[in-house]
Amino acid sequence: MGAQDASRANREFLIDFAQTAAAAGLCRLRIADTVGILNPLQTAELFTALRAATPELSLEFHGHNDLGMATANTITALASGADAASVTVNGLGERAGNAPLDEVVMAARITLRSDCGVDARQLSDLGDLVAHASGRPLAAEKPVTGAAVFRHESGIHCGGLMENSATYEPFAAEEVGHAPTEMVVGRHSGTRLLREKLSRLNIPFPPALLPALLASVRRFAAVRKCNLTDQDLQALADNLINNHGLPDL
Repeated sequence: MGAQDASRANREFLIDFAQTAAAAGLCRLRIADTVGILNPLQTAELFTALRAATPELSLEFHGHNDLGMATANTITALASGADAASVTVNGLGERAGNAPLDEVVMAARITLRSDCGVDARQLSDLGDLVAHASGRPLAAEKPVTGAAVFRHESGIHCGGLMENSATYEPFAAEEVGHAPTEMVVGRHSGTRLLREKLSRLNIPFPPALLPALLASVRRFAAVRKCNLTDQDLQALADNLINNHGLPDL
């Protein structure tokens, strides 16, 4: 049974409703934040009260994302007495949508140490499939499965990642079937990433010219308003070498 708009209902009435449903033999009651107005503190208070009033009743949370808190509220509900959660692939749903499956699965795994029983390695492919079928592409910054969530540019981030991927990633890309971590060259890059990229491209480059190359990279990225391709980086490196000569490496 679903209690629509439960988040705006009178609390005493809602608890009486839940107790009546439990007494009638209901196996599960869905508590809906139909217009997405709850915050996590309010969600915790609501489910703590309902769990205390109906300890024998299975509770489910159905969160909408009108204020951008569907995932946070869903995780809070699960931590505060809910036994189940309503989710949708890619968060598709009315208006701003619902709690996305991928976000809830990974947030539960990381913040609650709870395994939802979902094979997370299939999440990225599932998201891509539904995005294509629905004609609603995912934003690059979509948490967990967006194209950019394992893409790094900042010099300090890339430096840390080269030492330990956990430095700037809460979980490995492979855990959700995502494309591997990518470090891109752009206006926020540092010399360490440039050295790494040049080495991978087998471009011999004098260390003394790295500061000049970094300056060229940042100017290029600022003017073009994009990251550099390998071909862009090679062209800038070749230009510096040709203009300065190639000293002993």
